[in-house]
Amino acid sequence: CHIHYTHKHLNTFRRTQKSLSIRDRNKNIVAKKLELFRILKLLYKISNVSDKKKLLSWFIKFHIGIGFKTEGLVNLVNILLNYFKINFWLTTLFIFRRILLVFKK
Repeated sequence: CHIHYTHKHLNTFRRTQKSLSIRDRNKNIVAKKLELFRILKLLYKISNVSDKKKLLSWFIKFHIGIGFKTEGLVNLVNILLNYFKINFWLTTLFIFRRILLVFKK
């Protein structure tokens, strides 16, 4: 048979509040963000890593950034509390850099 790639969306599906993907979404978001924060923490400890401000900004922008609209209030609070448990100092820097990034837009 012939195989063809197309960028068009040719299938659809619907999700309900009872769907597994909706119920597990909150757990997955929090777990993913925490794992990436742990990676940032490890990278931040490496003395050979230069320009740690850029490293932190990059992680905030693409991986560990949080927002009320994207995560929701419950997840946002849960993520921040866990960030503080992982590393208080780095979380403080994260919040400061996150605020700076928001105001630069």
